[in-house]
Amino acid sequence: MGEVYLALDTRLGRKVALKLLPAKPDHSIERTKRFEREAHAASSLNHPNILTIHEIGEADGHRFITSEYVEGESLRQRLRRRQMGLLTVVDIASQIASALSAAHEAGIVHRDIKPENIMVRKDGLVKILDFGLAKLVENDWTNDSEEIDRDAPTQTLTITVPGRVLGTVAYMSPEQTRGPNVDARSDIWSLGVVLYEMITGTAPFHGDSRSDVIAAILKSDPTPLSHFSPDVPPELERILMRMLAKDRSARYQSSHDVLFSLKELKQELEIRARIGSPHAVTVSADHRVNGAARGLMAAGPTGTGLGTNTAKQSSVITVKSLVSHIGQHKKGWLWTFFIILIGISAVAYFTRSTPATPIDSLAVLPFSIEGVDENLEALADGFSESLIDRLSQSSQLSLTARASSFKYKGKQIDPQQVARALGVQALVQGRAVQHGNELLFRVELVDTRTMRQIWGNSYSPKVADLEQVAADVAREIESRLHKSPSLEQTGANVGLTDEEAYMLYRKGRYSSNKLTREGQDQSIEFYNRVIQKDPRFALAYSGLATSYIILGANYLPPSENFAKARTYALKALELDDTLAEAHLALATAMVTEWNLFGAEKETSHALELNPNLAGGYSLRGVLSLAHGQPNEAIRSFTRALELDPFSFIFNMHLATAYYHARQYDRSIEQLNKTLIVEPADPFFYEDLCSVYAQMGKFEDAVAACKKGLESQPESEGLISTLGITYARWNKDADAERQIGALKQLGKKKFVQSYLVALIYANLGKNDQAFPMLEKAIQEHSWQMFRFVRIDPALDRIRSDPRFEPLVRRVYNQ
Repeated sequence: MGEVYLALDTRLGRKVALKLLPAKPDHSIERTKRFEREAHAASSLNHPNILTIHEIGEADGHRFITSEYVEGESLRQRLRRRQMGLLTVVDIASQIASALSAAHEAGIVHRDIKPENIMVRKDGLVKILDFGLAKLVENDWTNDSEEIDRDAPTQTLTITVPGRVLGTVAYMSPEQTRGPNVDARSDIWSLGVVLYEMITGTAPFHGDSRSDVIAAILKSDPTPLSHFSPDVPPELERILMRMLAKDRSARYQSSHDVLFSLKELKQELEIRARIGSPHAVTVSADHRVNGAARGLMAAGPTGTGLGTNTAKQSSVITVKSLVSHIGQHKKGWLWTFFIILIGISAVAYFTRSTPATPIDSLAVLPFSIEGVDENLEALADGFSESLIDRLSQSSQLSLTARASSFKYKGKQIDPQQVARALGVQALVQGRAVQHGNELLFRVELVDTRTMRQIWGNSYSPKVADLEQVAADVAREIESRLHKSPSLEQTGANVGLTDEEAYMLYRKGRYSSNKLTREGQDQSIEFYNRVIQKDPRFALAYSGLATSYIILGANYLPPSENFAKARTYALKALELDDTLAEAHLALATAMVTEWNLFGAEKETSHALELNPNLAGGYSLRGVLSLAHGQPNEAIRSFTRALELDPFSFIFNMHLATAYYHARQYDRSIEQLNKTLIVEPADPFFYEDLCSVYAQMGKFEDAVAACKKGLESQPESEGLISTLGITYARWNKDADAERQIGALKQLGKKKFVQSYLVALIYANLGKNDQAFPMLEKAIQEHSWQMFRFVRIDPALDRIRSDPRFEPLVRRVYNQ
């Protein structure tokens, strides 16, 4: 359907792939529209394993698409030229599944997955090409005979014609060969065919003609993998056969589930490789075989460990069950006190209950305490936070972030109402009591759908043992909810052995969580005292990094404080590279350094370590805005809000993403939702003013800005936004006054030059705007880095020939 050339983008000085539809008379309107659909489908996706589309256009009667140029080879070429170890095969399949998962979530089915449409770069990164057969699908797959709405606005993406077959026949699903509408499960089948071919060196379905191949797809079963090699893991066979189930209702129902299974298999193969198996499975370069291909061969001591002896050995490596952590030296009077305190609920410790239906969402509420004791409060909050930190690492649970669950601190609650507000099925609640030097913690896990207690226990730990107890409790909770817990057993010393140092650390976290300037200063003092006692305690360095991030983002000059955050984050990771929060702090610091690649890498690492890290999704959204991809940012901020629904900043970020996507009505709607979360503050009014100004509602915009300035008269963001509004309203003198106000304010504190440039840009004074943008580059302006590619406030100067070179300098292109 097109011709592809290697080309040079002379404007940006980069190699690109140029795909065009030749201007021939026999090219139908349908073919032209299909060509356009390819560009729109692929360009709507943002994923490292999906080809990036740069531009779609028409020149001299030719429709064209420019995309990134991928240096490497197609998977077909790779299969012909070299052998691949099974770990490599599973890794490639996992990357394809990851790309399809992103596409399917966006409602796009590829419909032509085959080795020719899969590129493998020299560094092993996989890229999916050619969304020319993509189709927008309905989320509901239960009614395959549903009528197509011919008037729907998305109809341009629907290309199925009754009785017509599109795609490459050997990789088609059974339903695709019949020609009716297909969904994401068809791509899963095609990936199964590709995976089978990578493993065996031959296709699972053969025939001398197109009709014979279709008949085999509909009626025949593929030759089992064990026929090619006895060393093929049974789990791989199970995954593949499920992908190639002829009845799509028996297939994997989502590519995300395929990805999860492949990742689990890859981890198992890596474990076997580490314990030194002499066996491996590779794919033969020889495809000239009859019937059963001899594609699986032994490869030497660096393989993946798939021998039968290894399989037996690996089955011995299991996570041992844990014994409840209860102290043996409690005094009788203390037990009496505790029993009186908690009453008959202590009996629930002996109750073992299993939820009637699976629970996959959970919130840990702050533990209550007796009386007013800041030390005990810090310990109780710390214990709740540790549970959140540990449970959020579970791959099987969606966990509400601390900021939202701690909204209920010190309040009388209705558990079912709280669960509904947080969107969870279960709650973890607790109580902490201290008498003298003795601590008592009571923990309960409650199914809020039925109000039945699933599990409960009591602990009497030493202060220095609280982290270990939190680890034990987290594993116990996950084991109560899932038969195969994902949380690993930790060693005995997961915290500080020095009780005073641990108390100081908890006070540091407690102070930092206040989010005030004073709180950060106090937390830094506490963390430094911890480090004096134990210079190798990684969590204290991570805490310092977080405190300096908060200071730099809100109270003090960014460059100095973010540099400190980077230093402490690196130190924390040097001591313990499994700290997701330290990776996130490092990523945030890298954003201020305009290191987009490094920030993306660290953010991804943080989310791998903690898939429930709401701040990770939020920063990923920020990075998507920097890439000029507001729709992807919307998805990331939405996920952050699912994990932390009461976060004011995440709510505001989502409104900002809608604004930069030019979805102004949606932005206003989200801002109104934000008001429910927290009373309006200057950031709210600044965003509201920006949206109204772009909508041309200038009076409303000015009113919003002035309302915010009543409480924050020296807010540079509000002053700049007010200036932009006046400029767009053609009130140039008023706009100039705001520029003067910003320059005057700059004598008292740091004001980003980017904010001044925005007013000049809307006044049409390009010669004044560009020097300020140049100055913003020198300042490494945080806002410029995030928004310069897509900021609506810069639309009036984007056609200026100075603009694109400036953007390239910001992103080092």
